[in-house]
Amino acid sequence: SVDALNQCKNDARVVLAVARLFWRQRRFATAREWLFRATEMDPHFGDAWAVLLAFQRAHNRRHQANLSATEASVLLHVDDGKEDERISEAQLISRCCIAEPSHGELWHFVSGSRGNELLSIADTLTRAAGFVSPLDGAISRLALPDSVSIRAL
Repeated sequence: SVDALNQCKNDARVVLAVARLFWRQRRFATAREWLFRATEMDPHFGDAWAVLLAFQRAHNRRHQANLSATEASVLLHVDDGKEDERISEAQLISRCCIAEPSHGELWHFVSGSRGNELLSIADTLTRAAGFVSPLDGAISRLALPDSVSIRAL
């Protein structure tokens, strides 16, 4: 992953892969930072938004037993050198809708599936996030047809 990052440091797909690696290593704060980096690098990359939403949902559930409802709704914390920012799931979905994602293997699979052609961006995002494992950010192989390569997912 270091070689890929050095050669393609401005590629949101590589940044997303690194974020998922951090997620698998249970380095959640770093994973969160890299997930946001991927969405900022290429706001039209729907897969990054879907993995970020799945990440937020997984970590809201993980901490919900220890937090009040208000605290759980603002669990996702972004520290990008600016003021601390806490973002709710609704705000994340709203940001995604503003970005109008249009590409990504998972994004195309969900948005192009029969019956999904007319889904809103928010509904496409929610369905795409449903194919992301809450444990480690892996994309479900069952979600994609054999013709779709998931190496970059």
